[in-house]
Amino acid sequence: MTDQQLSYPRMQWATTLDIPLKDSEEVVSIDLENDLPPDPEDLKTLLVEENSAKEHWLTIAISYCNQNKIELGIKLILMALEIFQGPQSVSLHTFLTWGYLKLAKQSVIVGGLTKKEEYLQLSEKHLKEAIGFDATWIGNMLATIDIYYQRRQYDKALETAQLFSKAIVQQQQQQGSGRTSKNGDRPNVLFLLLKAKLFYQKKNYVASLRMFQELLILNPVFHPDPRIGIGLCFWQLKDYKMAIQSWERALEIDATNKNAKILVLLGEFHDTLYSSRNDESFRNNYTKALQDLHTLYVEEENSEGAVSPVLQCLLQSYYYLKGDYKKVIEIYTEKLDPIKDLLPNDIISDACFWVARAYYALKDFKKSFLLFQESLRKNDDNLLSRFGLGQSQLQSNLLEEGILTFESLYKNNESVQELNYVLGLLYAGKTLNETKNVAPLGTSKNIKQYWDKAVQYLEKYDKLVKGKKNQLVILNSYLTLSQLYEMMNLYNKSLEYLEKVVEQLEETGEGIPLEIYNNIGCYYFVLDDKEKALEYFHKAETICKNGAEEIITVRFNEARVNEDVNNVDKAESIYDDILSSNPNYIAARMRHIFVEYSKGKALKDAFDQLLTRSPQNLEVRSLYGWYLKNICEEKVDKETGELLESKHNKETLTKYDSHDLYALVSLGNVYINVARNYKRHSTSNGQKEAAKINSSYLKAIQLYTKVLSLDSYNVFAAQGLAICYAECKQFGRALDILRKLRDSLNDRSVFMNLGHCLTEVGEYVKAVECYTLALQKVSNSTERADVQNLLARVWYLRGLREKNLEYLFKSLEFVGEALSNAIKSEKFIINLKFNKTVLQLDIATLLKNQNVKGRKMQDLDNALNGLGGASDILADILNNEQIIKFFNKDEIEQRKNVCETTLKDAIEKCIQEQKDYENQVTEKMAQAREYLANMEKDKQEQLRREEELAKIKREEEGRKFRELQKEAQQLIQERGDLISDEEGGASGEEKDNDFEAEGDGKKGKKRKSTTKEKSGTKKSKKRNTKRKDEPTDDEDEVVGRRRAKKGAISNEFIEDSDEAASDLLLEKDAEQEQSDNNSLFSDEEE
Repeated sequence: MTDQQLSYPRMQWATTLDIPLKDSEEVVSIDLENDLPPDPEDLKTLLVEENSAKEHWLTIAISYCNQNKIELGIKLILMALEIFQGPQSVSLHTFLTWGYLKLAKQSVIVGGLTKKEEYLQLSEKHLKEAIGFDATWIGNMLATIDIYYQRRQYDKALETAQLFSKAIVQQQQQQGSGRTSKNGDRPNVLFLLLKAKLFYQKKNYVASLRMFQELLILNPVFHPDPRIGIGLCFWQLKDYKMAIQSWERALEIDATNKNAKILVLLGEFHDTLYSSRNDESFRNNYTKALQDLHTLYVEEENSEGAVSPVLQCLLQSYYYLKGDYKKVIEIYTEKLDPIKDLLPNDIISDACFWVARAYYALKDFKKSFLLFQESLRKNDDNLLSRFGLGQSQLQSNLLEEGILTFESLYKNNESVQELNYVLGLLYAGKTLNETKNVAPLGTSKNIKQYWDKAVQYLEKYDKLVKGKKNQLVILNSYLTLSQLYEMMNLYNKSLEYLEKVVEQLEETGEGIPLEIYNNIGCYYFVLDDKEKALEYFHKAETICKNGAEEIITVRFNEARVNEDVNNVDKAESIYDDILSSNPNYIAARMRHIFVEYSKGKALKDAFDQLLTRSPQNLEVRSLYGWYLKNICEEKVDKETGELLESKHNKETLTKYDSHDLYALVSLGNVYINVARNYKRHSTSNGQKEAAKINSSYLKAIQLYTKVLSLDSYNVFAAQGLAICYAECKQFGRALDILRKLRDSLNDRSVFMNLGHCLTEVGEYVKAVECYTLALQKVSNSTERADVQNLLARVWYLRGLREKNLEYLFKSLEFVGEALSNAIKSEKFIINLKFNKTVLQLDIATLLKNQNVKGRKMQDLDNALNGLGGASDILADILNNEQIIKFFNKDEIEQRKNVCETTLKDAIEKCIQEQKDYENQVTEKMAQAREYLANMEKDKQEQLRREEELAKIKREEEGRKFRELQKEAQQLIQERGDLISDEEGGASGEEKDNDFEAEGDGKKGKKRKSTTKEKSGTKKSKKRNTKRKDEPTDDEDEVVGRRRAKKGAISNEFIEDSDEAASDLLLEKDAEQEQSDNNSLFSDEEE
């Protein structure tokens, strides 16, 4: 459509005004563009004296306004109000309303908030006057809505606009004028413009876009250009291309449209940032955008009005990127801050954002925090401002507040990489701080939650970055994840993320820090891959420069690996090198001393010197406590009688660190040993002794509990606590702890203690499993002997409970294996031998009490031999004065006597009984076997006879059957011959009886035909004529021929059929001669 087709209304303002003179026909012509006086007072005299019409006053005032001299136009209309009163003043008040509204809008830049409110109040005052005379005029309605709009009362403005629109439509319908005119049914474009702007402010961009588009269709040359609003709506709806095209079109139509220029410039900056394909394209686009900004800024400065706040914000961004932070702050404080209450919220929000970033870059975090807050107050949806607020909170040590800020931001922006990264680092830092300062990881649910969130956010960040496929992960995220997994002892995952760091650095061609290689080596060491650990330590060592301090740590780690692979000499050499250049390296000196101890050197002075040089070093004190317990020959202080280990640990806790874990655990172990000594040396079960024992265990439990409160993963404290519970007969609680330890610590001691507790509660099968696992983890022969002795005990207890001889022999087997391994401790060997005697006595006793049917001769012989060996062992114990003091001599003698007399005689008697029983059993078995053999023989004979009889019977039946078959075949053959004779023209006199039965029952013989036989044929024919239902002779012949043929070819069938089938066949063949042949079969049957 074209403008002519739509008949768009156009306002053409007059350029001259002719005022008629009252007393003459002449007129005074005023050039409204060039001759308007600077003071409207100069025109008042003329207009008043000549009684000029109201329209003349308004025309001149409008001309002032068109020249942007609004205040002069208002002044002129105020003078007109002195003349025109009542209903005549309606249009004057309406003019003043719009005039003051225009001033209120301009005061946004030059007047301030106070001035704006003053103008709005004046506008509202004159609007009320105008409405008092004409409330239905559209100009007054629009002014009402615009006042609400200027005061940002958008809901009320929109509601009022809807009411006015309905009222206008109803008025047009009532007047009936809306249907006759060509354009009467169109909506009022000014109402449509205001509603579009209101919907935009309400963030209903779709509705706003629809109204701006409708406005454009109604009037494509409308001013202000609706294309500006259309572009703004498209921009908010993320269709940036359409938005820029709309603004460019508006600029094509009106090259002086300042708003269109600014918006097109914004589009250029946006395209530069988001559409540049490479650095060169970005440089060119950004340079052009800056040149356009400069041109537009100069135009704005040279104009009468102030520079647009949007351009000021663009300049802020430019100076920030340039690094001129003070200029960013200057633009805000001098240009924007004084009028911030008059600016749109989005603009002031962006302005505050840039100045806040400038303060943040200048390390003034307090001001940046306040300005980020101000930016969010103006626009709560400003994502970057909220992000900056969180960063400012973190820099101000407001960790909790920062996390809350980023969490609230994360709810609607879960896929933003930076948010996941920052939140992951925040929770990781919180986890580390809580672990160091408050409680160990695992003792607090909050800390575990922090750990989970840190891992969740950082791993999601990793996935988001990899999903882009053209970005690199920030390596700090990998390093933090590795550290987090290390806290949970998940060293495989820690290693995985460090290897990702190495992989990315290799891809980018960057150098790999030696710390990465060193940490990877440490993880491999913990994971028991010593070769890989050495490989990475060597890589780290090659990176180190000569004399670098970092190489000392790498060399130390290399020495530790060599220790573990039994390359002690090389480890000692490395420690010597480290100590030669760094004699104060305490860790290296400690390991050096330990290596020397492992080589069998006397090191009392070395341990004393180490403690003297570093008495406050807790690791040194822990090592010295270990020395006092395991190496030092003097265990007790000669002056006080106190254990040296206990004294040393108490000194550590009281003077140096009350939370030293090693000292606490060692002191707990001491109290357990004290309680055991009380038990061992207690001569009675008095309350006093029991109180001492319980008191020692209670102190040990308190110490272990304190250790676990400091470090919930301290397995030594946990196992000590389990031992205390077990010693106090609380096996259920002990087992609960030990099972948790078993799941996390694959150590022999855990399985040993589990076996002890399970044995005490009678779970012998599970105890055997635990001891067996412990035995698999032992290589030392002495330690193997201990475990084998415990296995023997479990099998012994199980054998006694179930009275199972096999289990007792199994126990005896383990005792024998323990004796073969126990080669160093004479006392332990004697104990094992004594255990063996006890086993032999119990085996003999069990065999003695068993029924003869349940025992074996071999077991009795072994038991008898075992009793002899047991007697010898007991005799050796009695004869050894150094050993007998550990036993009850009377008990040993009694056991010896039992072995040599009572039990021996009983076993010998059992052997004789067993022999007699076994002989009887053998004899009975032989008789039984003989009887069974005879029975079998008789049975076979009976079967043989039955088979012979059955065979004879089958042969006889076969013979009879064959004879019958033969006779049947002969009969068929004869019948065939007879039929053949009849066909050859015989005389027709047939004989009915061709066979003559013999009196002895033998088969009849065929004989020659006689005259009687021929006469018999006639009788047969007569008989046939009387029986109408029998076949005729012709039919007989046909049947006979068919059956003769069948008889000739059915020999095979007859031979294979049985007797019943043969009988049936004969009956069918003889059906036509029933009367003659019945006598034949009757004779045969007889």
